Amino acid sequence: MKKVLIGIQCRTNSERLPGKALMEIGGVSMIEKVVKTCISSAKYLNSLTKYDAHSRVVLLIPHDDNKLIDHMKSKVEIFEGDEDDVLKRYLDAAKTYRADYVVRVTGDCFYIPSHTISRHIKRVVRRHCDYVNNILQRCQPEGWDCEVLSTALLDWLHENARSKEDREHVTSYIPKAIESGCFPKNRFLISTATDHYDFSDIKTSIDTQEDYDRACREFEVRKLKYEKSLKLGTVF
Repeated sequence: MKKVLIGIQCRTNSERLPGKALMEIGGVSMIEKVVKTCISSAKYLNSLTKYDAHSRVVLLIPHDDNKLIDHMKSKVEIFEGDEDDVLKRYLDAAKTYRADYVVRVTGDCFYIPSHTISRHIKRVVRRHCDYVNNILQRCQPEGWDCEVLSTALLDWLHENARSKEDREHVTSYIPKAIESGCFPKNRFLISTATDHYDFSDIKTSIDTQEDYDRACREFEVRKLKYEKSLKLGTVF
């Protein structure tokens, strides 16, 4: 049985919007919402025996990020690692949990749907891929970013990605290696998930105060629409 680690990277000292992971939208903190989405995806996948895979959700945070620990310790497993070398944080977590695959989701993707995560995991297991993503050829909104990597590919990245940027952003070295011709295509199979329509111009990730204010307004609009549909009896 393949072991899949859904790893949510998060920290409270982000430069552009410090503490954003703990900021609430609709009464729920952003990181709590992302964790709930990932847990929902894991439960669904673990109920499907045909994929012969088991998923678990772990929050990957920098060492001693006590605000996140206090906020989330009763809600999800927590793994502490290097703050700046996020690539190593993922690799260490993968080895600690003996995972065959690692799913990379970020803690500011408040609106990422569980079916996006499930779809990627299904694909990587079914097709025996090493990297499934929706960013190399973006069709889905920014903020729905989801990547699944084999532990073998994480090992390769750890050995070859040298710059601070590539260590922080985990997979940014992959397109660079592909473009330069040094990516071992005969060793690692890549699959990019696309859609029938292009929604890449939509931004749902939350990086700034402006993004957060917009997300709060959008949540209230959705809430009002939902409440109205309940009154009209159009929700099934």
